[in-house]
Amino acid sequence: MTLTILTAVCGALDITERWISATVASCTSRDLKVVVVSNGNSPEEVEALNAMLRRQPHQFFVVNLTEPMGSTRAFNAGLEWCTGDVVAMLHNDLMVKEEGWDQKVLEFFEQHPETGVVGFHGARGVGSPDIYRTPYRLVQLARWDTFSNMVNAEDHGARVTVPRRAAVLDGMALIARRADLEAWGGLDESIGPHHLYDLDLCLRALKEGRMNYMLPISVDHVGGQTANFPRYNQWAQANGYGGGDSDVHRRAHEIFYEKWRGRLPLSV
Repeated sequence: MTLTILTAVCGALDITERWISATVASCTSRDLKVVVVSNGNSPEEVEALNAMLRRQPHQFFVVNLTEPMGSTRAFNAGLEWCTGDVVAMLHNDLMVKEEGWDQKVLEFFEQHPETGVVGFHGARGVGSPDIYRTPYRLVQLARWDTFSNMVNAEDHGARVTVPRRAAVLDGMALIARRADLEAWGGLDESIGPHHLYDLDLCLRALKEGRMNYMLPISVDHVGGQTANFPRYNQWAQANGYGGGDSDVHRRAHEIFYEKWRGRLPLSV
């Protein structure tokens, strides 16, 4: 099996350089391909990004989007250029320093044909018991019984060092077979540009009879590189989200809430 890593970059090239030095450099696959979506970078940033990637030993391919469209559309644009049997959609602020993590992921897919989506931070359940009694309260979509092997795992739930089934996974790492992603139509852009696409993909996998897993690979997540990015918020406000990212989150919640009515709350 082969792997393609897919990420999106909007400014913050220093973070991306750290990501390459940690996450990509820790890979041991000879035929690794990395697809980088330039998500609304300036011409100067695009030039700097390309110069950075030309110095790397792996095969990099850049997809250029002129506007910062958020994670959902950026990942879908990049998926068209992925060629690996497995695609790892990773945030460019997710630092994976465990040597050979890519091989561990591929081996897991080979050994577990029932797998839908894997990641590095998961939750056994999502949704509160009263979710459909008082609609559109964000707290009703909270994840519970969360676990990971992140540097600060205890701050977000529990630390586990063995693979564990998950209902949903955090969007910092969503890894699935390319054939499945293509069959499912990629990420659902109707939900919105940034929030809840991770939960939606995981629920789609479960609906198809697959199982989602958190893998005990050590990672460090910087966080806040999209939702708090001024350029993304400016784009959101200019495209009908008057309240910026908070408005994106609210509207995504409403769409997700209705799409999965009758299947929430959910646990494994």
